[in-house]
Amino acid sequence: MNSASSNFGFRVACVAALLVSAALFAALGLDVVRNGEPPLFIVWFLPWVDHSTLIAWWLTWSCYTYVLAPIAVILLIVAWLAPAWRTRILFSIAMLLLCWRGADFFQHFFARPRRVDWVVKHETSFSYPSSHAAIATGFYALWGVMLYLSE
Repeated sequence: MNSASSNFGFRVACVAALLVSAALFAALGLDVVRNGEPPLFIVWFLPWVDHSTLIAWWLTWSCYTYVLAPIAVILLIVAWLAPAWRTRILFSIAMLLLCWRGADFFQHFFARPRRVDWVVKHETSFSYPSSHAAIATGFYALWGVMLYLSE
């Protein structure tokens, strides 16, 4: 198999994964807006109510602008000093902005009210999708993968 067909196959697989993920995201969003929390999720997370507040705070704090902005500035300095990492760093910052704005857009699209029984901090935005989860996955998890795969 030559490089061109292998590369094409990989791209097709990535597009297919993107389409399946987008369909699942939309289906879950529409389902929780129409029907509320799935019973399986309620059974799973109720034991954690009031026991994982500190973990929820850490996730919340790690996604605030006053934490992310200095990280982005430091990454831009590293990108300037380390050209080998420049593309990865700029990609991660683009993903950070995309996750933040994308979550904001889709929160208004689905307009799902927040739950009232597990409040770490009173948020005024809608709850689905979670901007903290989107940023944590799209930025911090991306960095975990990039560091793991780095030489």
